[in-house]
Amino acid sequence: MRLDEAERRLETNPNQNMFLYEWLGENLEAKYLDKYDYIILDCRPDFGIATRNAIAVSHTLFSSITPSDFAFEAKENLEIRLEQYRKTEIVRPSRDSLITAQLYFLPNMIKHNTMKSKELLIALKNDASVIGQIPQKELFNRATKNDTVIDMMTKFSLNDEHRSFFSILSDTLNQLQKVTDNS
Repeated sequence: MRLDEAERRLETNPNQNMFLYEWLGENLEAKYLDKYDYIILDCRPDFGIATRNAIAVSHTLFSSITPSDFAFEAKENLEIRLEQYRKTEIVRPSRDSLITAQLYFLPNMIKHNTMKSKELLIALKNDASVIGQIPQKELFNRATKNDTVIDMMTKFSLNDEHRSFFSILSDTLNQLQKVTDNS
């Protein structure tokens, strides 16, 4: 089943935003999902039904933010929509939100030589919701499922040639893991 088909089926479900939440509650042990340290749900950059379901079962959200004229507008929009979502999915009568995920932003496609990238990093410098950065690099275009950027990091010749990139990437991945582990 395709994701868009699943979303269409959920459109008329009165519990459409919490479908995955309930399914996990019923199937976590039966499907042996409790054996994993992390479950990563990669969603489209929207606030559709599938994304809301993923948010409902998440402890941590990472959203990329790319250098553009609309970067801050997109960041603010996501923060507002998440806060609204927290207010709609509540336990009654306590009104505690079922949505507990913490939102973090990850500067992505950062170029060392463009004004947009520099402006973005300066503007986000003291923002506690920002974690690391992912530099723009041709290596991402060369990556395949059998030779990922992480695999490339272990190759001495590539690691030596792209030392700065791999250092920034490694630091960012460590920060992501630390934030996730503390959620």
